[in-house]
Amino acid sequence: MRKPQTPPMPKPARGRRTAQPLSAGAKKKVAAAAEAEPVAALLPPNPPAPVAAAAEPARPARPSDYGHGAFAAMMRSSALLAEGLEGIGQAWIGVAQATMHDGAATARAIIAAKSPQQVLELQANYARATLDRLVAESGKLPALSVGVANRAIEPIQSQLAAAVDRLWRRAA
Repeated sequence: MRKPQTPPMPKPARGRRTAQPLSAGAKKKVAAAAEAEPVAALLPPNPPAPVAAAAEPARPARPSDYGHGAFAAMMRSSALLAEGLEGIGQAWIGVAQATMHDGAATARAIIAAKSPQQVLELQANYARATLDRLVAESGKLPALSVGVANRAIEPIQSQLAAAVDRLWRRAA
């Protein structure tokens, strides 16, 4: 039985190199090197922060430190937003599940109905209950959304307030 041939690798564009897949031995060497040298050892050491004078407000050690607080605030804000959106999603999943359970119960009742009048009554009651539930739950959505937005914006507001405070102190 013949082995199916694999198509040849395409030739790289002129002047470009392509990455070749690693062999099993090379993969083991890379993994061993990664275990031997942790990533922290590969990073350049942070220079010691200069000591600020008593009359001067604390300043970041490096110009790049200005963005660290903003980045951390954005990360906290994103995490809070994700949690809030998850809660909103769970609330809507609960509404959908309740609607499906009521729909299944209504379908069983319709199958067991004795007259067309009874079927119409069951269907009308189901439609009314579903509409009432959706109206009640959709009224909660703006409150949930505002709460999520307020919680998510708090880290950014505090970071912005600190930056404005720093600017005012320097201007004074």
